[in-house]
Formats: sequence, structure tokens, C-alpha cells
Amino acid sequence: MKKILIQTITSVALSGSLFATEYSDLEAKVDALIEEIEASKAGTTDEELGGHHGHGDAMSKAYKKGGEKLSIGGYGHTDYVNNQGKDTDTANNYRTILYLGYKFSDKIVFNSEIEFEHANSIAMEFAAVDFMINDALNFRAGNFLIPVGNINLRHEPTLFLNVSRPETERQIIPSTWSENGIMVYGKNGNFEYTFAQTASLNAYDSTNSKAYTSIRSMRSGASKSEANDFAYMARLSYKPIEGLELITSAFTGEIDQGVASIDGAAITIAEAHILYNKDNINFTALYTQSNIDGAEKLSLSAADDVASETSGYYATLGYVMNQWTPFIHIESYDKFGAGFDSTGNTKTKDATTDVRAFGINYRPHKQVVIKADYMDQEVAGIPDDRFSMGVGYIF
Repeated sequence: MKKILIQTITSVALSGSLFATEYSDLEAKVDALIEEIEASKAGTTDEELGGHHGHGDAMSKAYKKGGEKLSIGGYGHTDYVNNQGKDTDTANNYRTILYLGYKFSDKIVFNSEIEFEHANSIAMEFAAVDFMINDALNFRAGNFLIPVGNINLRHEPTLFLNVSRPETERQIIPSTWSENGIMVYGKNGNFEYTFAQTASLNAYDSTNSKAYTSIRSMRSGASKSEANDFAYMARLSYKPIEGLELITSAFTGEIDQGVASIDGAAITIAEAHILYNKDNINFTALYTQSNIDGAEKLSLSAADDVASETSGYYATLGYVMNQWTPFIHIESYDKFGAGFDSTGNTKTKDATTDVRAFGINYRPHKQVVIKADYMDQEVAGIPDDRFSMGVGYIF
């Protein structure tokens, strides 16, 4: 009897031990599931954060392997700008962006961006399909972001420290900039590459029957783009060490789009930039230059000044202290390094803007940022200082 009792107690004890082990495993799985659900409620999970081939965090949600077929993300920011000494202050719901993606499979992904700007205009920023073969070789077709510069691919407000995007990447590189075309991209080790062909910029304003005078105005927004001329672009990225990325890119193509009066006009935009984000240091630096061949034809058509050379640079350095990041920013861009007047003769003029700025970011959440900065700015030698504040977010 005693022997049977001992065997029974031993059996129950072993069963209890096995049950305790299984319960512990089950409890760990439940805890992990709860954390995943809570992260999903907050918006973007840690796994989803991180850009796809140089793009922004929220924009890249569609490329997450596994998960739901339909992905929804976005970003936005609202800014206040106080122009010192002027009665031109603004408070602007600048952008509210919706990303919509659909995963046909892990190899075929649709992604798009719908932009609500200034609370009163709607535009399709991009809409393209990716065909992903392997890490080294992938294709994209449709309307996509031109792979030139930093901000054009990484323009979510959590990815740059200033309240406003650097003007060099608006005036010299005309961000945000998309076009219809085809792309091949991939990576091998520490290198990433992109090659693309798209409809080119359009230097002729058919509505007013004259040439445009700035690169920014030559964008079509991919809406019924003139495609008599094509453009070609390349981008190369190298990550030699953790936290450091070196990137260079270029865009080139004719821009006359079949208009005889500006026949042969062509543009080249090239840039190089550095990204460093490690050990509490957040650093970005970029230099870019553009050249227009045949700019004298554009000036004659427009009956106005047209630049044949423009250039610019900026550098931003921030130091991350928990939720706070104070930063400094320097920038200079010249919208008329060389060019022609309305008669087609060469002309020089001061069109340089110099900026010295400092500011701070506060991150109450990894997907939300509150910003403030002060810009000591001179436009062609004339002071144009401003104080700005803003709130931005991604999801």
C-alpha cells in the first residue's frame, strides 16, 4: 500500500512539473502575442519600422514579409512659421499623407501614396508595382519617386530634424518628384543600386506657349506626362560600417519634349550625400549641382532669365538625448550660378540663399515628433529670418 501511495504521489508530482513547464511556455507565447497586438494598436511595429531600399519607414510597410495583404500607413505635419519683421506669418496643415499597399504575394507588391496638401488639394504622389526576384534583382513599374537625393525618398517628418525640408532639395533637386517609368534595383553585400528610365522633365509650358524658367516647374507629377523625351537615372549606396551610409545619384535627359523652339535642351542633376545615425549622433550632409544645356533657348522662349547652372549644399548635426534632439543646420544654395537673360545673352546675378539655423526635436513617441527652429537666413544678401514650430507623425 505504501509503495502504491509513493508511486501515485510521484506520478502526480511529475505531471505537475510537466504542466508547469507547458503553462510557462504558453504564458510566454500569450505575453508575446499581447505585445504584438498592443504594438499594432499603436500603429507601426518595430519590425515594420525601417526603410525599404532607401525609402521612409511608413512608406515601406507594404514590403513587410508575411502579415496582411492590405497595408495602410501614412504621415503628416502641421507647421507654424513666424517671418521675422513681416506680417506674413502662416499656420499650415501642410501635408496629410495616406499610404495604401497591397501584397499579391511576397514577390509582387503594389504601393501608393495619396497626398492631401494644405488641406485643400489632393494628388497621387506615386503608384507602382514591385516584382521582387531576390535581394540582388528586383523591378518596379508605374509612377514612382525619382531616386535622386535624400529627401525625395525619405521625406517623412520623423526622418529630418528641421521643421521644413531643406530648400536645396526643393530648389535644385525638385522634391517631392515622381514620374512614370521602369526601375531595376537590388543589393549585394553593403552595396545597393538603382537604375531607372522615366518620362523626362518637360521644359515647355504649353498652356502659355513658352518655356519654364525653373527646374521645379518642369515636373509633370506623372499626370499625362509628355514622353517624347526619356530620362535616365542611377543611384548607388554603400554602408561601410554600422550607422553610416554613403550615397550618390544622378538624373539626365533631354527636356524639350519635341518642341522645336527649345530643341535639344537637356538637363543633368547630380548629388552626393552622407547619412550617419549611431551613438546618439544624427548627421546628414548633401551637395548637389544641376546643368541645363540649351538654357539660352529656354530664356528666349520664356523672355526671361533662365539659369544654366545651379548648386547647393547643407549639413545637419543633431545629438540625441533620450527624447530630445538639439541640432544645428547650415545651408547654401545658388539658383543662378550662370545663365542667360531674355535676349539669350549670358548673365550673372546674385541668387544665393545662406542659412544658419538651430533647433530642437522632442519625441513623445517614436512615431511622433514636435519641432522648433530658428533660421538666420539671407536671400541675395537681404535678411529673411524666421522662427518655426511644427508637429509631425508617421503610422
